[in-house]
Amino acid sequence: MLFPLSPPSPDHVRLSLRPLTLSDEARFRAVIFDLDGTLLHSVPSLTRVLNALFAEEGLAPLDEAQVCAMVGEGAGLLVARAYGARAVGSGTPEDPGHSGRVARFMACYGADPVSGATLYPGAAETLQHMAGRGVRLGLCTNKPEGPTRALLEAFALAPLLGAVIAGDTLPWRKPDPRPLLATLERLDVPPGEVLFVGDSAIDVACARNAGVPVVVLAHGYRQGPVEALGADRAFQGFDDLMPWLAKVAPGDRA
Repeated sequence: MLFPLSPPSPDHVRLSLRPLTLSDEARFRAVIFDLDGTLLHSVPSLTRVLNALFAEEGLAPLDEAQVCAMVGEGAGLLVARAYGARAVGSGTPEDPGHSGRVARFMACYGADPVSGATLYPGAAETLQHMAGRGVRLGLCTNKPEGPTRALLEAFALAPLLGAVIAGDTLPWRKPDPRPLLATLERLDVPPGEVLFVGDSAIDVACARNAGVPVVVLAHGYRQGPVEALGADRAFQGFDDLMPWLAKVAPGDRA
């Protein structure tokens, strides 16, 4: 089954975060997860790489809280924001030196995206449990595909996922709906039968733009209270999420 990925209008990409009603009686055949801030605590590894580059250039290091506020919209914007915080470049991808900085960052990060990264407690167990029940699982992230695949392999998540769309798999990134719709297409599940699990306003906007229900995890990367994201539901972590998922996504082997 194919779902058309027609180009949205610019206004469609940034819809207001209007919460939908999501009851315990909802049922989903598939669950799609974000990666950074949802399944994986990656800020320590990103901070390590940025500060290694900064040390080579005589720049003061960033702390993890600063980097946490910069992630979520792909490696290009992370690098632009990080260097902008040290008054190098304009802080935007339009800066003349931006492409070179991104290339250096990706070479360093791509060589070792795993050191310093950790799965959130209960993440692997939740995916294993849901996959064992026959729930279709996917991943939709703005992280580039190379590091994404390396991390999924390192943490033994790759075999559990039926579809992976990363930040450079397509020409678009979240909050554009097309990466999420492409993940649905690969799982062969329509929007009304899938749940998206994320941690940020970008994830919520992407899901809204795609017409997909969305819940968020409070342990992730965001600015402001989790309730302000406008998701259908918020959970503290996987220990809180998994019992609810077992009800709304029972799977065909439950």
